[in-house]
Amino acid sequence: LTAELIGMAGREGRRKAAFMGVLLGLGVCLRIQHAIVPLVVALWLIVSRRFWLAVVACAASMVPVLVFGFVDKLTWGGFLASFIGYVKFNLVAGGASIFGTQPWKWYLELFLHRLPMALPVLAILCLVGIRATWPFIVSALGLTILLSTQSHKEERFVMLFWPLVLIAAAAAAGAW
Repeated sequence: LTAELIGMAGREGRRKAAFMGVLLGLGVCLRIQHAIVPLVVALWLIVSRRFWLAVVACAASMVPVLVFGFVDKLTWGGFLASFIGYVKFNLVAGGASIFGTQPWKWYLELFLHRLPMALPVLAILCLVGIRATWPFIVSALGLTILLSTQSHKEERFVMLFWPLVLIAAAAAAGAW
């Protein structure tokens, strides 16, 4: 949606930016670790000089967050209480460590194990098209780096890496 927004303006662009913002906010509510993606989207819009669309998308992304917060107020007794509890347990108190810990390079080793020969090819394709595909690459790497800082790691946490890298690599290959 962001790539489409770069070439749009007017009412239709604002509508699409609002829709995208709601989806991004919902995505963060469902998977807190994916918060890097909306940050890259906002950066992409700002770098593309679509400031108003960035404001609309960011404002719209708050709608699901506010709904989530008010549902928490009703069910947990405080605004965003489940989110705060999650962060306290998993990040502040290190509670996720009771489910197992892995070294920081575990995701890199996992990626190399999954695609030992194809991952370097994908990396080269991503680098060749980096001027056009940097938002996907930054999102994939940012997500992986963020998740690598946490001691508890699971493959399912980083599944978003694959579509982001494949989109970037396919765009570069398709341009040829």
